[in-house]
Amino acid sequence: MDSGMSGGPVTDGTLAVRGLVGGDMSTDPNDGSRGAGDHAIAGSIWPAMLIRTNVEIVDGKGNVQVAPDARLFEWVRQGVIQDRGEAHMHIRSALVAGSERFWWES
Repeated sequence: MDSGMSGGPVTDGTLAVRGLVGGDMSTDPNDGSRGAGDHAIAGSIWPAMLIRTNVEIVDGKGNVQVAPDARLFEWVRQGVIQDRGEAHMHIRSALVAGSERFWWES
């Protein structure tokens, strides 16, 4: 993973996003702008699913599918983002003392 790729998608052979680029702590001795790949870091995409968006998704009839303040996992629940492993079926949330809490449930 080269310099500047942090935050970008990690894809598989079908271009499905499997994670996010975190960075590369190594360097190519011949080119400082390129990571050597020896200490590349990528993380799971699911923590990023808690990010709130400012995009409203509407269907062809003008009905709101996803509200503009929804988290990315709501996009998955509504089928805007495809979750091939159906991990979204295990995410739970609740308001606890005024804060939204999330957890994984088998």
